[in-house]
Amino acid sequence: MAAADAIAPAVVAVARRAHFVAALVVHVVDAIYARAGIDPKDARSCPLPTGFLFELGAVIQLVMWESAGLAVHVEAGLPSADSAGKDLERRAKLGPSEFADVTRLELWQKVNLVWVQHFGWQGEESFGAEIALVLADDDLLVDALAEFVWTNRNKLRTDIDEDAQS
Repeated sequence: MAAADAIAPAVVAVARRAHFVAALVVHVVDAIYARAGIDPKDARSCPLPTGFLFELGAVIQLVMWESAGLAVHVEAGLPSADSAGKDLERRAKLGPSEFADVTRLELWQKVNLVWVQHFGWQGEESFGAEIALVLADDDLLVDALAEFVWTNRNKLRTDIDEDAQS
């Protein structure tokens, strides 16, 4: 298998996730404009910096995870949604230059790395929800599987016997 073939699913998953988060950002920004009474035509004349929108997407993801009762991002060293939101607000008040260098969007990059490492890549598409993955020790997983098989060893035989008698 070529390296490109192994990487392709990750690229597709990240692109799909970016599209999903971009749609969330659009909805949030539209809601903010509507609540502030800003006409959509006026909003187009004063666009938000791209970097700000990326970072807003990261904050929205943190809010979603925390609303679902997940704390994987905090365990991975990321800030809480509240803390990240306050930092985004502080930076926004400093002006568009804070978001000019889109290669330095640390929160966005870190949130996406946590998503790639700790969430099912097909969760939203397949189930309409985030699917958090638990990383387990291989030995613990093998022991748990062996215990499950041993505990249920007679169940399979019983089911086969019942099917044979039917």
